Amino acid sequence: MSQLFVAYIMTFAVIWSTTDGMPTNKARCPEGYKDGQFAELCFRHVRTPLPYGKAAAECDSDGGKIITDKNRAKHNYLLKRDFAMSYWVGLDDLKEENHFVWNDGEVLSDFAIFSETYPNQQNVHCVVLSRLTNMEWLPSDCHQNFEFVCQKELLW
Repeated sequence: MSQLFVAYIMTFAVIWSTTDGMPTNKARCPEGYKDGQFAELCFRHVRTPLPYGKAAAECDSDGGKIITDKNRAKHNYLLKRDFAMSYWVGLDDLKEENHFVWNDGEVLSDFAIFSETYPNQQNVHCVVLSRLTNMEWLPSDCHQNFEFVCQKELLW
């Protein structure tokens, strides 16, 4: 009986030490990402301004995507975050003019908050979320440099 008790205690000690005392079924963010407490997503704010393509590649390099703003709930969440004055969102019309698509391939839905203060322009294919336009979407030149936020799902 004492050997069984010792085995139990040792197993418990190993589990405790490898999980820092936390339950192993708790979701966590991938390394370098912070829990955004929104829809099982984690976020990594990159403060180095980059053009859209390089920003997307940076997020893709660790399995993430540039943050999206697909619905009112997510937009309200982003309004409360202080990521940057203006930052890329994963929305562009690079393949077809005025046909905006999210970086996961989803076509733009009814939820769209493009800034009306900036008219539609040719050769402006990428989108930033900007405090300069009250957090509306601002079509921008993809070669401009902006900060960005990568998003990834929680790890279970």
